[in-house]
Amino acid sequence: MDHFAEQLIHGRSHISPKRLGEPGPSAAQKETILLAANAAPDHGRMVPWRFIEIQQESRNALGEVFYQCLLDRDLNATPIQLQEAREKALRGPLLLLAIVNYADDTNEISKEEKLVSLGCAVQNVLLSAYALGFGSVSVESKELLNNPFVGVALADKIATIFLTWGKYILLVLFPHPLTHDYYPKQIPIVGFGDFCVIISILIYGFLIGYSVIKIWKRDIFAFAILFFLITFSISSNLVFNIGTFMNERFMFASLIGFAIIAAYLINKYLNTPKLLQTGKILMIVLISLYSIKTFSRNFAWKDSLTLYSTDVKTSTNSAKINVGVGELMIKSVNDKTPEAEKQRVINEAMEHIRKGVTIYPGFKAGWIYLGYGQHLLGDYKNSRISLIEALKITNNDQDARNYLYGDALTCYNLKDYKQSEANFKTLIQYVPDHNEYLYALAELYTNINRVDTAMVVLEDLTKKDPKFDKPFNKIGEIYGRIFNNFDSAFFYLNKAYALNPNNLENLRNLGTAYGIRNDYQNSLRYLLEAEKVSPTDKDILNKLSITYKLMGNMPKSNEYAAKVK
Repeated sequence: MDHFAEQLIHGRSHISPKRLGEPGPSAAQKETILLAANAAPDHGRMVPWRFIEIQQESRNALGEVFYQCLLDRDLNATPIQLQEAREKALRGPLLLLAIVNYADDTNEISKEEKLVSLGCAVQNVLLSAYALGFGSVSVESKELLNNPFVGVALADKIATIFLTWGKYILLVLFPHPLTHDYYPKQIPIVGFGDFCVIISILIYGFLIGYSVIKIWKRDIFAFAILFFLITFSISSNLVFNIGTFMNERFMFASLIGFAIIAAYLINKYLNTPKLLQTGKILMIVLISLYSIKTFSRNFAWKDSLTLYSTDVKTSTNSAKINVGVGELMIKSVNDKTPEAEKQRVINEAMEHIRKGVTIYPGFKAGWIYLGYGQHLLGDYKNSRISLIEALKITNNDQDARNYLYGDALTCYNLKDYKQSEANFKTLIQYVPDHNEYLYALAELYTNINRVDTAMVVLEDLTKKDPKFDKPFNKIGEIYGRIFNNFDSAFFYLNKAYALNPNNLENLRNLGTAYGIRNDYQNSLRYLLEAEKVSPTDKDILNKLSITYKLMGNMPKSNEYAAKVK
């Protein structure tokens, strides 16, 4: 197989949508990526699939579809799971929707074949994107989990690569222990003075020298060695950066070279009358041992949690697997999990995640899951500290922001106003352009009777964004409800109404304020508008009942009183 094709197929790996960022493909690159789909197998040349690009303005609508689909599948989905479903539509600079068309005039092509054709088209699109450097590991990557040699001197990088080559030889001869994870910092960065590196260089130097000299004499060993070296070179990190130090699965093709040598030696030296019986015994022993190892290893692949829980015992210094197993453990508990078991699992998960971010402090996802775990344990103070670390890496990370905001509201409900204030201030510090956070802080100050502070924040917010209706409404509410200054109250409430006539709270405040001033006609006007916005709001319905009663319209008053009940 061509080297580039081999690297393309085996080098492409799944990149979490959370880690896909700008810049996305240009228009020309998009065309190249999508044209690759046309090379997919297509029985009958029907092209039974389409790719639709979801534009930014349509992503929120798609997010609502994802939200509803999850709710339809799982009525017990948590608010966080529902929010995550929504946010899937917001990630990545390019979002393509793949669809398959089952209908055709002849019905000669089965649905299964059409679906397979779509799958092949999707794979071609992914490979094309990877070839252009998108959604993939790049040699230019500055992210440690995509490039384990970030910041490493060239000499140390090459020495470390030779160290991994030596480990491959050891695993071929003695495949234990096995793991799927060799991400940083499972393999230490070493120099050429390391003894294992020297031994590895000598071994590979001998193999290369022997094969180059002997291949011209049609030497079977030289052929097998070259087969091993050439196929191995693609994933050796010397030609391409594979995004990790090493991986056992990269040896699948290369091991054919090892198998050739083993078969040749067995046939030549053990296939004799005297040694045949010994050879059979030796083969049975070797095959049994390898089979036992293969069989026992299969249990680790039962599911992701089992795999990660097993391999974290081997890959103890990998940041990725420590965070990964912690994440999966946290996700394994739910409302049906006994409280004692839930606490035990989460605490154990936290230990793994802490270790992961200690190994690699730049692991944003690790800090987010650490904060989330601390949230589940009610440790909102340390949850904020962990989420701040995530925001230091990416100051507008949506997950970190959502957890901080959720904790701020939770702490308010728990009357931990100091922690709630700290969370809101953190959000304002790292996302200063998100005016909703400033408004939420002002609401907090209002509700805990720090009205003067709230007014300062709200006035600043009206100057910062004169088209934002909520602060005008809140200022009007404060003037009327707390200061009993209805002239100022109506000034701000009417300004908020002019900016957004569908703000339920503004309509509620206007209806209430006019009612207090005995202007029932205007009170009725705004309350009826509020009813249109929220037809089941009992407070609005009750106010309508009272207003109609004060206006002497008892039939209408009774009608709305019945709706309240």
